[in-house]
Amino acid sequence: MDIHLENQWRTASIVDLNWKRLDEESQILNLKYEEPHPFSLPIGVSFTYNQDLREGNYVKTNSAVGINKTVPGIGKLGFGGK
Repeated sequence: MDIHLENQWRTASIVDLNWKRLDEESQILNLKYEEPHPFSLPIGVSFTYNQDLREGNYVKTNSAVGINKTVPGIGKLGFGGK
């Protein structure tokens, strides 16, 4: 399953979901949510979650949260942590 949604709440947000079932005990899951201007603030927030499950064991799991700001003349800057 691969889903990409943009601007569903008219806030220019982005939701990405990629889920791939490899067999009965294995799957890959990638989820990303990005809100460029929550509550009309001049900064944006993002959240990502990645999971790789093989034969019932977690091979790799990552999550990250970030704050984004678009600076004229420079581009998009981001700060966050994993």
